[in-house]
Amino acid sequence: MSLRRNHLPDSQPQNFGLAHQVVTDVESSQEEGIPWVLVPSRGFDELPGFLREFASDPGYLRIGLTKSEVVTVALNLKRKYGSMGDYRVHIWTKKANLKAYEPDREPNPL
Repeated sequence: MSLRRNHLPDSQPQNFGLAHQVVTDVESSQEEGIPWVLVPSRGFDELPGFLREFASDPGYLRIGLTKSEVVTVALNLKRKYGSMGDYRVHIWTKKANLKAYEPDREPNPL
């Protein structure tokens, strides 16, 4: 299976199976030492866990693989810097299903 762009956009019932297939493919790639052309924002060892989380979250499936990584980065920023005074993390988008994952809600986001 090749992962060109975001192959799992906008959740459809059939994407649940596809998402789990991506998990299986990445895990076997890691176990067998066969490289994937994929650049995760985290270490390769963390990628199967991220994909398992993605595949089991209907909300992530609705926003797609690429945008779910935006959510992960936003949540990590909030964890890392959230205790620093007036630090806010926003996801700049007009897509309500992605905006719903924003760590710090805006009063009138859309």
